[in-house]
Amino acid sequence: MGGETTGVSGGGFRRRLEHYLYSGEKKHVVAGIAIFAAIFGVPWYFMSRESYGI
Repeated sequence: MGGETTGVSGGGFRRRLEHYLYSGEKKHVVAGIAIFAAIFGVPWYFMSRESYGI
């Protein structure tokens, strides 16, 4: 009650997200690396496959 948010997601989602971000567990670290690799790797892949045989 005292200033806590109550709703569909409540405070549970944020607490769980912070646990994953700051836990340091190997599976969380690997998942974070995979997410960053996908975010930066996919655009790099599409930009670097330009055709040179015009």
